[in-house]
Amino acid sequence: MRFFEYAQNQAWLFPPSLKELIKEDDFCRIINDVIERVGVREIENKYVEEGHPAYHPKMMTKIYLYAYAVGIRSSRKIARELEGNVKFWYLSGRQTPDFRTISDFRKNHMEEIKILFKKVVQLCCELGMVNLGLVAIDGTRIKANASERETKTEEGLRKELEGIGGDISRFLKEAEETDNEEDRKYGYDKRGDEVPKQIAKSKDRKKKIEEALKKLKEKELNKINVTDNDAKIMRQKKGDFGPAYNCQTAVDGKREIIIAAETFSAGVDTNLLEEVTEAAEGTVGGTPEKVISDCGYHSAKNIEYLGKKGIDGYIPDLSIKAIKKEKSGETKANPFGKEAFYYDPDQDCYICPEKKKLIRTKSSRGRYRNNDGGIYRLAAKECRMCKHFGVCVKSNNGRMIDRDGGEALRKKMAEKVRSPEGMAIYGKRMHIAEMPFANIKQNLGFREFLLRGLKKVDGEFKIICIVHNMKMIYRHIYSKGKDAGPPGVQGLNGLDCRKNKNRYRILDKPPA
Repeated sequence: MRFFEYAQNQAWLFPPSLKELIKEDDFCRIINDVIERVGVREIENKYVEEGHPAYHPKMMTKIYLYAYAVGIRSSRKIARELEGNVKFWYLSGRQTPDFRTISDFRKNHMEEIKILFKKVVQLCCELGMVNLGLVAIDGTRIKANASERETKTEEGLRKELEGIGGDISRFLKEAEETDNEEDRKYGYDKRGDEVPKQIAKSKDRKKKIEEALKKLKEKELNKINVTDNDAKIMRQKKGDFGPAYNCQTAVDGKREIIIAAETFSAGVDTNLLEEVTEAAEGTVGGTPEKVISDCGYHSAKNIEYLGKKGIDGYIPDLSIKAIKKEKSGETKANPFGKEAFYYDPDQDCYICPEKKKLIRTKSSRGRYRNNDGGIYRLAAKECRMCKHFGVCVKSNNGRMIDRDGGEALRKKMAEKVRSPEGMAIYGKRMHIAEMPFANIKQNLGFREFLLRGLKKVDGEFKIICIVHNMKMIYRHIYSKGKDAGPPGVQGLNGLDCRKNKNRYRILDKPPA
C-alpha cells in the first residue's frame, strides 16, 4: 500500500475530546493549568448574577495569554483563531466570543491582570524557581502606539485647534448647502440629521487636542503626544527616537523569573530603581540579598537606598566595557581631570597634582546635598602662576571642583564593582537581566504596544511578562540535561516531571 487511507468526509462515531488532540507537553496546557491553579477570582467578582450570562473570565484569560504567547494581539485575529485553531478550541471549550467582547475584556480588567501577575510569580516561588539571592533590575524602551508626528508643543496644538475650528464651520456650511439643494430636488422627506463623516472626525480630533492641552498644562510639559498623552519621545535603539514607554523589570537570577514589571513615562532609569525594588518586594514578600543594575542607575540616592534596605548592591559608574578598557590601560586618564585631584577628608580639601590645596567655598550645588559636598577652589593668582595654567584650567578665575554630596558613596561603589568579586557578580547581569527582554521581543515578538495610556500599557506589559514566566515554568517542568537541576526535581504536583511528564497536573491544591 503506497499511502495511508485518506477519508476526508468520514464521520466519527465517537469524536475525540479536545484534550486528546493536544500533546501532553504542549505549552497551551501550561497556560490552562496555571490559570486553573491560581484562579481569576478578582475578575469573576466584578460580574453580577443579573442580566445575560458572560463568557467565563478563566476562558477569556487563557485565550488572551496563549494569543500573546504565539504573537497574536489583535482581537479580530484572536476571534478568527477561535474558529479554526484546535489549541484555541481546547482553551475556549470551542466557545467563540466576537472580537469586540475579546477587546473589551482586555481593556476592562487591567487592574486584575496586575494581581494575576503577582499570583503567577508566587506560584513560581512555590515551585522553588525564585530565591532572591541575586536580582537584576533593568529597563527597555518599547514603542508606543502613536506617531512621532503627533508629539506637539502648546503652540502647535493651538494652531491645529484653530484650523479644525475653521474646517468644522466649512463642513457644516457645505452640508447645509447640500441639504438645501437636495430639498429643492427631492423634497423634504430626506432625514438630513446624519452627522457628516468629516465633521465627526474633526470633532473627535478637536476633543483629543483639547484633552492634550489640558494635560500639557497640568503636568507642566513642553510637548505632548495627541494620540497617546502618556507616551514620551525616547531612544528605543541606536539612533531611533520616537514615542515609547520605559519598561522596567526585576529578574530573579535562579530561573530568570520576572518578579516585578513596571511601566513608566520617564525615559531616564536613575530614579526608578527604588520603585521597582519595592514592587518586587511587594510581589514575593521578601527582600533581595543582592541587586545588580547597569550604570544608568548609578546615583548616590540609589546606593544609599540599597544600603538602608540591607541589600548588597552592584551598580557601576561606567559600562562594563569601559571599565575593562580602563583596567587594561586602553583608556588614557586625563592628567588634570577630577580623578587626578586627591580629596583629603581630614582637611576637607582637594590636593592638585602640584600639591596645592583647593578649599571649599560654598555648599554643593548638586541635588544630593549633605555636609560631604561643596565647591572647592584654588586662588586665581596661584593658578595663573602655575606652569600648567592653560592646560589644567584656562579660566582666569582659577580651577574649581564641584564635589557632589554623594560622591563618597559613588566612589566606594565604583571600587566595589571593580574588585574581582564585584566583577564576577556583575558579570552575571547581562544573562539575568537581558534574557527576559530578548525572549519578550525576539521570541514573543512584543516590540510595540497595542493599547494606549500608561495604565493600559502597564497592564499589557504585565500580560507579556506573565507569558514569559509561564514559559519559564514550562522550561522548568520539561527541562533536560544541565537545565534540569538536581535529580528528582519536583514538578507542579510533587512528581519528578522528567520521568512522569505525561502525568503532571497543577491542581494538587484547590484553585485560589
